[in-house]
Amino acid sequence: MDENNFIPRCPKCLLVPSIKLIYENNDCKIEYNCQNKHSDIIPFNLFEKDCQNFSLEKVGCLECKKEKEKNKELNYFYCFQCQQTICGLCVHKHKNIQQKHILHSLENFDGTCLIHNNSYDFFCLNCNMNIRSICKEKEHKYHKLQLISSYILGEDIKLEIDLAIKEILEIKTKMSSIQKSINEAFEKIKNNSLNVIQFMKHLLYAYNYEVTYNNLNFNVINNLKSFKKNIEFQIENVFKTIFPTSDKYIKFLKSIENINENKLKNNTKTLNYHNREIRNVIFLSDGRLSSCSNDNSIIIYNKNNYQIDSQIKDTCEINYHCELNNNNIISCCKDNTMKIYDYHNSFCLIETIKGHNDNVRKVIEMKNNILVSCSADKTMKIWKKDENNNYRNINTIIIADYNHETNILKINEHKSVSSDTDFNYIKFWDINNNFTLITTIKNDNYCGWRDSMCVIKDDLLLIGTYSIGIYVIDTVNYKIISNLLKKDFYEIFSIIELSNTNILIGLKNNKDNKYYIIEYKYENNNLIEIRSKPDAHEKAINGFIEMYDGTIISYSDDKTIKFWS
Repeated sequence: MDENNFIPRCPKCLLVPSIKLIYENNDCKIEYNCQNKHSDIIPFNLFEKDCQNFSLEKVGCLECKKEKEKNKELNYFYCFQCQQTICGLCVHKHKNIQQKHILHSLENFDGTCLIHNNSYDFFCLNCNMNIRSICKEKEHKYHKLQLISSYILGEDIKLEIDLAIKEILEIKTKMSSIQKSINEAFEKIKNNSLNVIQFMKHLLYAYNYEVTYNNLNFNVINNLKSFKKNIEFQIENVFKTIFPTSDKYIKFLKSIENINENKLKNNTKTLNYHNREIRNVIFLSDGRLSSCSNDNSIIIYNKNNYQIDSQIKDTCEINYHCELNNNNIISCCKDNTMKIYDYHNSFCLIETIKGHNDNVRKVIEMKNNILVSCSADKTMKIWKKDENNNYRNINTIIIADYNHETNILKINEHKSVSSDTDFNYIKFWDINNNFTLITTIKNDNYCGWRDSMCVIKDDLLLIGTYSIGIYVIDTVNYKIISNLLKKDFYEIFSIIELSNTNILIGLKNNKDNKYYIIEYKYENNNLIEIRSKPDAHEKAINGFIEMYDGTIISYSDDKTIKFWS
């Protein structure tokens, strides 16, 4: 089997299971368990075959019933709640109907925890399965747990395994010339040893291609130790006698005993293709990453190696961009316009929307092809397609007193919120009633930042300020609940809620002039710091994206996009 086609998967569903290598009666078997409660013990070669035959090309769309193999240009998404797949064209529809459902792209899907949508942290010895740390407080509260990260393969062990595999394959080549002189016992040793070598090669492939190692639980290592004890004396008596170079293989097997000393390290990837400030980064429905910048460009990256796939060049700075429901890309520009690029025709410009009198800061798409934009001209404009299929302005609303940077955020299907950099007030708008003003919240102390708004727990708005912390606002009763971090002299640039419900903030500490990424836990109307990364960027951190495996993408005025694991 070609190891490049091997990803450890449950043979019956999309998930990566907990796997266990069993060596008994001179035979290798695999025991697997997944979060969909599929489990079995099967011969190693059958497990390989099942993994090889499993194909994401065979999935179909829950909404439109079309098959992926007939829609190869589309990305498909896996819905954890429905345990079904949805194509890129239907994903927005599914999100609108099922607000609470969690979707992940199949291009990068690695079979994470069904309940909490993140990588596993512990292995439960009572239940024989991988679990998240948050799970242990409920279903596994009194069970015996083992920290998985203690058994993850480190870079030094990976190199040692690679060298050991090379050495054993050389031994295998030499064995062919003296095969007749090797007895039946030696044959058993060779066959079972090569099974382990093949298995370790697969683990190396998973490591190289960033398949989450947490899903390959520590039982793999424990059973390799048991395997070592069963055959080590035979290797020493036969392999070592005939081939002295097999000492490296013995050393490799012994190194497994110390594998728990290698901890998972924080690795980063940096993209540096823009030559000016990066304004925002998004994932397209086909799984590719896209970024826009004040260097007048939008870059679409290859989803395999993050090299440049396509590039859109404009004549002015770009403040913001997003993907529309029809997959086209729309940009907000400093020449007071919005521009739409055709996804299906090499991103050629197909429409320029004019109407604002100052640079356009942001645009969001509502149902029925309605666009809502905000501008430094202190207005919010509503756009709808006319008989020529072009967008025209159907309503203009004043949202600020002076020409400043503005921001809008959709809270839910019924209401949105707007703010401006003076931030003497924020306004809530009734979406279903032609964006009628619901209420205004005023505070003379406000000093806002245009990108730092985030809704958490469905109805709490976090909004960052220039120097007096973060305000928490109740979007149901329209009142300020608290002012957090107000004594820490922070400039708040960006806020998101992570899948684990923690809050990630990009800020500048005015005391040391460093730009931090800090993760907080929001509890009892307070922010409790979990971890922080000082000097994360050299300039303002404009936003974040959380990827399927918990990796965080940050982008900044320092012209870089960084990946944090």
